[in-house]
Amino acid sequence: MRINGAELIRLAMPLKSPFTTSFGTEYERDVLLVRLETDGAVGWGECVAMADPLYSPEFADMAAEVTKRFLLPALVASPGLHAGRVATALAPVKGHRMAKAAVELAVLDAELRTAGIPLSQHLGSVHDLVPSGVSVGIADSIPELLDTVGGFLDEGYVRIKLKIKPGWDVEPVRAVRERFGDIPLQVDANTAYTLADALHLAKLDEFGLLLIEQPLDEDDLPPPRTAAWWLSQRQIAGWPPCCDPEPEADAGGNTGNRDGVGHGMADKQILIPGPDHPITVKQNPARVVVKLDGKVVADTTAALVLQESNYPAVQYVPLADVDASLIEHTEHSTWCPYKGDASYYSVPSGGEKLTNAIWTYEAPHDAVAEIKDHVAFYADRFVIEEQPAA
Repeated sequence: MRINGAELIRLAMPLKSPFTTSFGTEYERDVLLVRLETDGAVGWGECVAMADPLYSPEFADMAAEVTKRFLLPALVASPGLHAGRVATALAPVKGHRMAKAAVELAVLDAELRTAGIPLSQHLGSVHDLVPSGVSVGIADSIPELLDTVGGFLDEGYVRIKLKIKPGWDVEPVRAVRERFGDIPLQVDANTAYTLADALHLAKLDEFGLLLIEQPLDEDDLPPPRTAAWWLSQRQIAGWPPCCDPEPEADAGGNTGNRDGVGHGMADKQILIPGPDHPITVKQNPARVVVKLDGKVVADTTAALVLQESNYPAVQYVPLADVDASLIEHTEHSTWCPYKGDASYYSVPSGGEKLTNAIWTYEAPHDAVAEIKDHVAFYADRFVIEEQPAA
C-alpha cells in the first residue's frame, strides 16, 4: 500500500443532548479524524482523545500535533505498508496510543475498502446484529435519570451503564435497580474516586453490578496486580477477603470489578498463608459488642481476632453469642483462597443495606480452622465495640 496523501480534520459535533460525567458537561464532541489517500482507496480513522487532558494524558490538540510531526512521516517512510505493520512502524514514537490507533484504523480502513472486505467480516463476526448497551450521563435528579433509562430500555438497549461521581452513586444506582429490576447494569466513574473511597464504593456491591468501570486513576493501581493484591483491595473496600466468580473482561479489557479491582477466582485455587501473606488468629481478651442502631446484635468474651497480612484486623464472634432472632441465613456465598467458602447472613429488619452483611466460614481451611462457627460483621454497617472484660 502506498500513501498518496493525508489530512487531519477537526469537527465540533453537537450532541443530541448534554452529556454529564465526573469531568463536567459536554455539549459537543471535539473529534479528530485521520483521512488517508492510498493507491487503493481512502481510509478513515477517528482519534478518541478528548479536547482536554482530563481522562488521559492525551488530548486532541496534542494528538493532531504528534500525528502530523511524527506518526504520518513514519508511516510514509515504512516500506511494504499494511495494517499489520503500522504498530511496528510507529513503535519508535513512545506513548500516544490514541493517536497511533487513529492512524492504524485509517490504514486498516483503506486496506479493507481496497479488498472489498467489511470490517465485521475482518473481525470474524457471525451475526448481523448484536445486543447493545448505552451509557447514561449524570442527571439533574433521580426522576430524570429514571425517565432517561426507561426511554433507552424502550428503544431496545439491553445493558445500562450509569455515569457516577462522588455524591451521585449509591442512591441513583439503587433507584435504577429498584425501578427496572434485574437488568444488566454497570457504572462508570471515569477515575473520580481514590482508594480512600473504597468503603463507600463497597456499598454498590448489593446491587449486583456487572462492574465498576475505572473508579481509580491508573496511578492508584500499584503493579503487579497479583491475586494477593486483588484480595487485599477487596478487604480494604470493606468486603471479607473472599472472591466471587470472575466475570469476563469487556472489550476494553476491564474485568467485572466492583471498585476497580478484581473480585473473582473461578478456579477456586487454594493458597496457604506464609511469609508473603501471613494470617494469624488470636483470642481477643476484650469483650466485643456488636450493635445496630443502638441494639445489641452480638455480645461475647470469646471473640477471635483474625489478622491477615497488613489488612485491618477482623473480629470473629461465636455464632452462639449472636442474637439469632435478628439474623437470617442467605444463599449468597463467596470464595477466599486462604480461608475457603464464605456464607452469609442478613438482618431482615435492616433492609437492603444489611443484606449479606455478616459472613462466616462454615468449613474453613485448616490454616484458619479456629474461625469455624464464628461470624464477622461489615465494619461500615455495624458498630463494633471492644470493652474491658468483666
